[in-house]
Amino acid sequence: MRLRTDAGFSNQLYGDEHQQSKSILSELDVGLITQVPLDYMHLVCLGVVKKLIRCWLENGPKKCRMPASKIGEITEFSRRPRPINMFKYWKATEFRAFILYLGPVVLRGVLSKTLYAHFLLLHCAIYILCTANICKHDEWRQYAGDLLHCFVLYMSDLYSNEFLVYNVHNLLHLADDAYNFGHLDNFSAFPFENFMSKIKNMVRGHNMPLEQVAKRMGENCNSEKKNITKRKPIKEQNGQIRKIHYNDYVIGTSQRDSCFVTSNGDIVIVKSIVETDVSSYTLRCNCFVNKTDFYKEPIHSSKLGIYMVSNCVQSVNLSPSDISRKCLLLPSFNNDEQFICFPFVSMVLHH
Repeated sequence: MRLRTDAGFSNQLYGDEHQQSKSILSELDVGLITQVPLDYMHLVCLGVVKKLIRCWLENGPKKCRMPASKIGEITEFSRRPRPINMFKYWKATEFRAFILYLGPVVLRGVLSKTLYAHFLLLHCAIYILCTANICKHDEWRQYAGDLLHCFVLYMSDLYSNEFLVYNVHNLLHLADDAYNFGHLDNFSAFPFENFMSKIKNMVRGHNMPLEQVAKRMGENCNSEKKNITKRKPIKEQNGQIRKIHYNDYVIGTSQRDSCFVTSNGDIVIVKSIVETDVSSYTLRCNCFVNKTDFYKEPIHSSKLGIYMVSNCVQSVNLSPSDISRKCLLLPSFNNDEQFICFPFVSMVLHH
């Protein structure tokens, strides 16, 4: 397949189906093919992933539909995001969590083996392209592009020709955009979408909304500057430290903030935090003894840092500087003593 070029677009070489008239944007000194990247928030999260879930739950071919009992199992499992049968009301961040972390766990044994393997093609590709320290390597971006091509290739056979829509086709270009602009969150609409709610909360009356926003932003900027130097550990009533801030990340003892990968590859759970000196801490952790691949196709999950883990008994003392990446730890459907560990794609602790 010959890809379109900036020059070809500028010279209107792509016919009436793609270019009905000359765009006024072509007068800008911008490559309208290579310099206009796709936004994966709308393309993948609110587009392809939502379409897949709707197919599994509602209007897909019978061979693709989930049994009602299986939908119930997933609904019971899901606490964040909202249950899967409420997908119509999910926000983009919930679809993002589904494709990156939750989907591979909750769909295992629920979808047919063929459909699950097909879903993992998309999961692995997006996980690679969202992870900055993986996506920066040419061979990983190329591999993610190959996975997306394979995902699109089998879409019509597994679902129907109705799935061969513009969103699905555009998946073929994501790896090229990552080559030009870096990992997907570098050029997604998520920061703008997330900031919209903050802007709305800054407006407290009907008069002069722009002035209100400007004033609130100025106040918040000054407050953030003060807080940078005053970030103290958060303690329980009994004086024990509940969480600390390290390199703009939270390390804590709650389930949400306690799972990490160390610089030597161990997966640990922070059990307590001890202040050993002024702004110096020791993390008392338990380490998972057993680590295995969660899936082996299309790639061994361990190569992405994703593991099935168990037997968290080994005690270790660490410094915050020993920690490499923050993780999401999910329970396994089949075994109460096993967990699935996903390093967060955007949470790397820089030393």
